[in-house]
Amino acid sequence: AGKILHTGVSFLFRKSKEYITEAKNHYKTICDDAKNLILTDKEWKELSDVGDYIEGMLKGFYKKNAVFINKIQQVKNEVKLRLELDKGIFVGSIDNLFKFENQLWMHELKSAKELTEYRIDKIKTDLQHSAYYYVFHILYPKHKIHKIRYDIIRKPSIRQKQNETLEEYKKRLLTWYDGIDSSCDDRKFYSEPLDAPKLKEDNVFNTLNHVADEMSRCKDIDDFYQNFDICSDKYGKCQYFEICHRGDMGVLCH
Repeated sequence: AGKILHTGVSFLFRKSKEYITEAKNHYKTICDDAKNLILTDKEWKELSDVGDYIEGMLKGFYKKNAVFINKIQQVKNEVKLRLELDKGIFVGSIDNLFKFENQLWMHELKSAKELTEYRIDKIKTDLQHSAYYYVFHILYPKHKIHKIRYDIIRKPSIRQKQNETLEEYKKRLLTWYDGIDSSCDDRKFYSEPLDAPKLKEDNVFNTLNHVADEMSRCKDIDDFYQNFDICSDKYGKCQYFEICHRGDMGVLCH
């Protein structure tokens, strides 16, 4: 969902009227690629559901942020980063860079099953956007990122009813995304502009270098270890659960 959503939002930022079509084309490509993978029935169902609700997510996002989006200028998406560290090479890709009121902004976009205070609080210690911010300024010292816009879009908790057409469901989705509730847990969108990352630059690069060092010393599968504490958490199973545990836990893996 996140990859497809990112495609649609990038075209939205570029003022393209075909943002939904482009997102659907990307969705079709992902579905075609998935035919070469071994997916569980649950994973196929989740992939199928994305095709039904992605249009509602994008329309809801545009309606919520239309004023901001219409002021965006000079968009560049998938801005590649590559920096040699002490023990390895850091690579990354910034979702979007754009000018807003003649100042450079970096944009990070995430989708989530829930939009709780816990999920929002995690932004403060998010290593990804912090690393992107600092690496970008090392690679492009003449360009200064004025702000980081961090967007989270909640995946819908409603699904198509048995006697409901797809078009009726899409209309109901828009109504759902329009819903306003004072409860943080019921938010559909969250946006936070950050002047700079909350993590300090020295701490970020210290972490990156230590991770790279550990990886460079691992030559065989037995040199790696698994963190079983995050196999399952409040957001569900880790996306790599089936890979790590296939064949180990019998029916639990299916």
